[in-house]
Amino acid sequence: MPLIDSVSNRPRSSRSQSPKRHEDQLKGDRVADRKTLRSARISTQADVILPMREPYMQQIVNGEKNYEFRKYRLKASVKRIWFYSTAPQSSIEYVCEILPAKTRNAGDLALEEDGLGNKEFNERHKDWEGYDFAYEVTSV
Repeated sequence: MPLIDSVSNRPRSSRSQSPKRHEDQLKGDRVADRKTLRSARISTQADVILPMREPYMQQIVNGEKNYEFRKYRLKASVKRIWFYSTAPQSSIEYVCEILPAKTRNAGDLALEEDGLGNKEFNERHKDWEGYDFAYEVTSV
């Protein structure tokens, strides 16, 4: 006996899928798409885009400033910061490789005071209040 399409009431070939099977296939495609997106997100967690104003960007590029200080911890998987220069450039100018955050918690080693801001970070200078995470820039 031929299969009847429930919408058109016409015979359909045995090759065509039932509406339920078609729905299941679409659901499977959506799950596969979500998994692809999730794996893409995981692979991009090594990078982060952060805003940077002048003259701080040039200080990093010139090697005068060897740590980037932030008030928040980046994910441990972050290995590169893509610095977005704010106006007037308004573009990504540099990519810097970083090491995991160093903090100012009791028992933590102080930063070497060989770069701009390192001494202030170590001494908890009032202008550095809240900047509790120091990311060493290893390359620009």
